[in-house]
Amino acid sequence: MHRSATTVLLATLVACRPAAPSSTPADDPAPATPRAAASKQGVHGMVVFGRDAMYASHLPMYDAPHDVQAVLRLVPREPEVLESWRRELSHEPIATFVPQPFDLATLREGGTIALVGDLYRGHFERGGDVYSEAVEFDAEVVFYREIPPTPPRSTEAFAFGDGDHTYLVPIIGPRPGVDRILACDGPAPATVQTTALDDATLARHGWTSKRVIYEERADLQ
Repeated sequence: MHRSATTVLLATLVACRPAAPSSTPADDPAPATPRAAASKQGVHGMVVFGRDAMYASHLPMYDAPHDVQAVLRLVPREPEVLESWRRELSHEPIATFVPQPFDLATLREGGTIALVGDLYRGHFERGGDVYSEAVEFDAEVVFYREIPPTPPRSTEAFAFGDGDHTYLVPIIGPRPGVDRILACDGPAPATVQTTALDDATLARHGWTSKRVIYEERADLQ
């Protein structure tokens, strides 16, 4: 069957249509601007622990702005603060630190920040007594982890410490959760690392006598 003249004409026009021009950099849309990191401004209470050194662990919750696990190493600007900590507070069942309001998200990048706040003998929201006011610290970030909206289950912990004092902070999983700090005997890692919490794994690192030194459930329901 012969094609009609109209069909031939259409085919010719299609074949002769100029190709669409390729895009140039000027034609491409501008790259998306990254969203600014969400602020976590507020009063961020912390539990204080340690022997030779002072550590502060942020008291986390599942909701912003407290949806963060973070540990800081506190270096007092006045040496007598560390001495009195070792002598009078380090053996207390619990001691807490309440820095002046700040943006917890500033810890994301690590490093050291200046914090000023009050030290409490006991829990600052549960009948604790002020031990020392307006204490100044240089606070070094040991680790920072934002708790996701739907956190997965985990059997790992952050390990850190100094000398022969090793501490483990288990990664918080789904609701209901628990915020816990464990202590072990044995050489602390040179830098923070993650580890499984089973006794066999800890023993391979030389960490023994695992024990709970802090535990909180009510804030993670």
